[in-house]
Amino acid sequence: MKSAFSLSKGPFAYVSQYFGDLDGEENTGIYAENVSRMETLFNLHPDLVVADLHPLYWTTRFARALARERGLEFYQVQHHHAHIASVMAEHDLKGEVLGVSFDGTGYGPDGAIWGGEFLLCQGREYERVSHLDYTPMLGGDGSMKEGWKSALCYCRLLPELLPPALADDPRWPLVKAGLEQGINTIQSGSMGRLFDGVAAYIGLHDTNRYEGECAIQLENGAARALQAGARPYKMEFGIEKDTISALPIFRALAKALAEGWEKDALALGFHDAVAAMIHETCQKVRAERGVESVALTGGVFQNKILMEKTLALLRQAGFRPYYNSSVAPNDNGICLGQCYLGMEYLAAQ
Repeated sequence: MKSAFSLSKGPFAYVSQYFGDLDGEENTGIYAENVSRMETLFNLHPDLVVADLHPLYWTTRFARALARERGLEFYQVQHHHAHIASVMAEHDLKGEVLGVSFDGTGYGPDGAIWGGEFLLCQGREYERVSHLDYTPMLGGDGSMKEGWKSALCYCRLLPELLPPALADDPRWPLVKAGLEQGINTIQSGSMGRLFDGVAAYIGLHDTNRYEGECAIQLENGAARALQAGARPYKMEFGIEKDTISALPIFRALAKALAEGWEKDALALGFHDAVAAMIHETCQKVRAERGVESVALTGGVFQNKILMEKTLALLRQAGFRPYYNSSVAPNDNGICLGQCYLGMEYLAAQ
């Protein structure tokens, strides 16, 4: 949906313009044409073709076919690793880097949907040290548009926590039955879907008519609370050894709604909770591994309130936080990370 490509020559990486959604022949044709055009313009002759792990992405199929056609090696990298590598490339980060990569979706090597990741990265290697706990999501990619469905899926184990607006929703029995029977479900650890689910749960917004609308409305609610000087409702995640549970968040939201708290105060409290969770997890990893550099990336970090709160907490704790500035933190920028990891791969051969 936010496609671009990157070509490298020596120490330089050339990132293409933004092409938009590749779900159509016109854009895919323009994309392929511009790859050839940039190769000619910069007199580039690649030795390696790099793509995402997702088997159904058009870019993955295109890259594989291009490698086969030219007799080149084909190399795939995990989506969130590429996000973090884009920050490493921008800031020339050496040694171990703790990457915090939060977005809506990315294919995990375990077949689940990733998107709430803490990856310890060095060179082209990474170790998944923590992540948002998996939740069965009904409807696959369709759930990206349905915040109400994300909220219902998060409450699958605790139906007593459903607020009246969702408990009385005629779609709940169908969603509940689908989850119980495992029909058209996928395991998701996506922070983007959690933002959608929280926005729907507290009644701010329940459908993405355009990309990220629920999350944007949740941020807008937090911004109104800040402007009004409202007190945020305190809530926190459950942080285990290598997973992070969102169930305590929904328990807190249910209690707050029952007590009559304003939606905007809940939105601000949720932002505080996400920033605090990042801070606590980074501290835990530093205590175990000694890492000081933290890379914040992924579409969720386009959220200004979350980014500013997280940066403040990390800096106060003595971390060195980095983030994307030359390329976008969303999927428009992962091509730079893919390019960087491809160069690291070639250097190791």
